[in-house]
Amino acid sequence: MKEVRFASIYFLKVGFFVLTILLFFVVGGCQQQSKTPAQADQGQGSPTNVTEEGSSPGSNTEKTEEGVVIPAIQLPKRTSSTESMDMIGLIVYQGRIYTQTAAQMEESYVEDLKGEKLGTTKPTIDEWSKQDDYAVEFASSIGTTEVYSVKGYDKEFRIMSYGKYDGRVYAEFYETLNGITVYSGEDVFGKLHLFDRITSAKYQSYSNWNYDNNKLHSLENLELINTFVKKLNHTTPYTYEQVRSEVESQRNDPSFRQMILSVEDGTSVEIVLYKSGLISYGYGGVFFKMDDELFEEVWSEMPIN
Repeated sequence: MKEVRFASIYFLKVGFFVLTILLFFVVGGCQQQSKTPAQADQGQGSPTNVTEEGSSPGSNTEKTEEGVVIPAIQLPKRTSSTESMDMIGLIVYQGRIYTQTAAQMEESYVEDLKGEKLGTTKPTIDEWSKQDDYAVEFASSIGTTEVYSVKGYDKEFRIMSYGKYDGRVYAEFYETLNGITVYSGEDVFGKLHLFDRITSAKYQSYSNWNYDNNKLHSLENLELINTFVKKLNHTTPYTYEQVRSEVESQRNDPSFRQMILSVEDGTSVEIVLYKSGLISYGYGGVFFKMDDELFEEVWSEMPIN
């Protein structure tokens, strides 16, 4: 079997992302081998990070008559000198804050995906930065590296870091899904350009995802999967608070699947499905609902033995 290598400067599966830049780790806390309930709710995972105010994932999202508002990222206030801080990777570009995401690229496709050079990051953001520091073009928490657009994707949504070291390419996607209103699934999934471009699909159970076992199973019916991703554009958005109890009750093997979709351009996307029809992507705190026979058909293709 051919080994697939993904290009990444440092890919952190950060799930307790509550629309703030800083993630706080409580010093002296016990390290968990599994994900916290809040991380599981969000569909991605990380070490035991908690926010300063203990907010829930997506707690800043707001449901309006038009859609779900994902506010612009705000800095939390640090109140305790006994806390140390950890940061999610981020880049500031044209007034937007781009963060690490639930998408990757195969190393062999990086040069094909690399678009125009946008600039070079400045290593100016750390846990002590002030709000004004985030207004500087190409300010970042990832050191100094080149930044490019991504061919085939809107740079107002996705950009990429890029560098070479010891003959290897290191690249990573950064996306911005904050400061927007989500009216339907198209406002998120449509940006990923998935329909009719899926080359393979895999899935795993809650337990394997939760403990990073990566015991993946193949999905063979790609025609069904392509129909599914097309329907994602028409799903209804909900805030985390609206579906909290539904999500919390489905953090288990019978009711949770992580799906990894490989796209023909060498990218891959991770989404999370709940048996009741809920779907999530990334760290924006918005959930989508697909309540029809198509979802049930897709779910039936993902048995866990």
